[in-house]
Amino acid sequence: MTKAVFLKDLESQLKSLSNMERKKFISYYEEIIEDYIENGVTEETAVERVGYPQSIAQDILNQENGTDKKVSTATKGVIGVLMVLGFPLWGSLLLAGVLLVLSAYIVIWCLPVITGSLAFGTFATAIVSVCGGFILLMVNPVLAIMQFGIGILCVGIAILTTFATVYLAKKLIEVTKSFTLKLIGIFKR
Repeated sequence: MTKAVFLKDLESQLKSLSNMERKKFISYYEEIIEDYIENGVTEETAVERVGYPQSIAQDILNQENGTDKKVSTATKGVIGVLMVLGFPLWGSLLLAGVLLVLSAYIVIWCLPVITGSLAFGTFATAIVSVCGGFILLMVNPVLAIMQFGIGILCVGIAILTTFATVYLAKKLIEVTKSFTLKLIGIFKR
């Protein structure tokens, strides 16, 4: 068997490995064959000394599968122990981070709550001013007209702050969704 046939057969046997891993093993065995050839051995004899591609590939695959399971099990155990022992530190940091994000949401959502409260308050003031204006109309007409003017001004402010509340709420819903998705994306990694 020639070196080219050996390497091609070995590569086809190692298809289940990643491209980088496969190239690493191919170049390793190619170098071994080249070393034998440099020492005066023929190409066919060098390939025979290396072994059969099927048995080499089987050994590599068995070694890769066995190593991964042992390392992953040991790693999981170490990570579990570190998680339990480190809980006082990482647990408090996680809680602080969650509370920080929650407080940011509360502060941001105060804006539409404030404008909504202002809209509700000015609308209630407008109703009281208009109703009070009718009562004052009999006592003092000048004061009643001023009261009607204040009521109309409060209706205008109520309308403007209602639009501001709706606009802010829509924008903050978008910002909150985007920020929440980014936070979830960080933890999914």
